[in-house]
Amino acid sequence: WGVDKYDYVGWDFNEFKQVFNNWHQALGEQGWVSPFLDNHDFSRMVSRWGNDGEYRVQSAKLLATLILTLRGTPSIYMGSEIGMTNVAFDSIEDYDDVETRNAYQAYKAAGKDMDKFMKAVHHQSRDNVRTPIQWDATEHAGFTTGTPWIKVNPNYPSINAEAVLADTNSIFYYYQNMLTVRRMHKTLVYGDFELIDQGSDQLFAYRRWDEQGEFFVYLNFSETELRTLPRPQNKYLELVIANYEGAEDHELILRPWEARVYRVG
Repeated sequence: WGVDKYDYVGWDFNEFKQVFNNWHQALGEQGWVSPFLDNHDFSRMVSRWGNDGEYRVQSAKLLATLILTLRGTPSIYMGSEIGMTNVAFDSIEDYDDVETRNAYQAYKAAGKDMDKFMKAVHHQSRDNVRTPIQWDATEHAGFTTGTPWIKVNPNYPSINAEAVLADTNSIFYYYQNMLTVRRMHKTLVYGDFELIDQGSDQLFAYRRWDEQGEFFVYLNFSETELRTLPRPQNKYLELVIANYEGAEDHELILRPWEARVYRVG
């Protein structure tokens, strides 16, 4: 594959976690950062960092839990709050991004495997986050009555704003609830940060604390159940929010792509 921009190489989970730790260590209390997981130049976060198939809803909520329990000013890119995903157009003609089109021509001229190139485009083209916002299940996802500059993602009949507003357990309302939790508990905005997952390949867990309180965040970045979790000794953990219904009825066992935030009582 080589090292060119569209030579897809995947990502390392522990390096991913370390980025957030490095931000905190570098800035301390003297700086400020804006945590984000996608924007106009990066793939949809649920497709890049989560599971945009069977666990799309759960993983989208988990990723929301992550960015909304970190120090700084979080950035929420349009469409993340309804769980929009990457798009996989079959033809380069359906892509509008000049970078993607120029890369296509360069790879073709170099005689590279164009099937692999298109798979990489499906992972990381900037057009993944530039398809029209999916408002409803009507033509062009309700974005326009004309012809949009780029095609709508074909999954718009099931993933759209109208649908999430009609579902009280949707990704959108989870974002609202997480934002409320963040406003109520300023420790999640200004507090200290410590990784506690001991380099797990599936678990992202950390502690947030200051003089106002102490919180533990557990995020299962996998499709398997996690039963052995690090927890504070001799401390009562009160569940604040979780992305699964009925989490308060379970022990500290994380289901696939489950996220939980606990406050020390």
